[in-house]
Amino acid sequence: MSDLHLGYQSGRRLTDRGLNRREMDGYKALHVMIDDVIADGESDAVLIAGDVFHTPYPSIMSIMVAQSEIRRLSDAGMPVYILTGNHDVSDIQSELAATALLNDPARSIFAHWEDYVLHRIGDGIYLHMVSHHLYKDQASTWDKVRPVPGAINIFTTHGAMIDPLTKMQLHAERSPREVIIPNEIVMNPAWDYRLLGHIHERGFVGSKEAAEDDSGLRTYYNGSLIRRGFADGITDLGRGWTKWTITPTGVFSFEARTIAQRPQ
Repeated sequence: MSDLHLGYQSGRRLTDRGLNRREMDGYKALHVMIDDVIADGESDAVLIAGDVFHTPYPSIMSIMVAQSEIRRLSDAGMPVYILTGNHDVSDIQSELAATALLNDPARSIFAHWEDYVLHRIGDGIYLHMVSHHLYKDQASTWDKVRPVPGAINIFTTHGAMIDPLTKMQLHAERSPREVIIPNEIVMNPAWDYRLLGHIHERGFVGSKEAAEDDSGLRTYYNGSLIRRGFADGITDLGRGWTKWTITPTGVFSFEARTIAQRPQ
């Protein structure tokens, strides 16, 4: 999962309780998505690749929704790994990211705002997590990011990158603190797959079709849970969560699970 943007508001329409309609759309979509993950029952772990919240100072309602929904996953036996996105953190270096509110290792919920964390998430499978927090000061961080020899290595972070085929920067509209992932890091051929957050349209980088990795770059943005305004485009893969199956030999296959959206 990625780019939940909990607390995002748009328009003036309110619910009967006086709550912003679009904000409630996000909470409902998250609940339905987690229902789907639990009902599917085949996930060994869940990754949330940044921008859990829409603001680094989330409302109490946003925090309560995030905590209660994510705990449903861990209660169902799925450890959850969360990294920090650019919307989850302010420009003030001394402040913690909003994702710190979700860290609950006793429940197998691992929310990270540190620069780089490595998790062993399965037999011979390693998840390399680089958070957006303090991204601009992370020149030394990239020296630490190294695939584990002889293992299956997944690289995940939250940020923009240069499409290696078109040489154009992928970016999100109206996005604060956006930075570029160093190309020599993200395109390291030793990564078995790259699962990224930040770009709101779901699909494979460098591919002609969003639903197929025809470029062979093994680089995928999951997209946002709901459209954040009309600047977010409509994609063939829709919006929701992506189920990845990994074989012992490191072959990745995907299934894009979609969540119904209220039309804008």
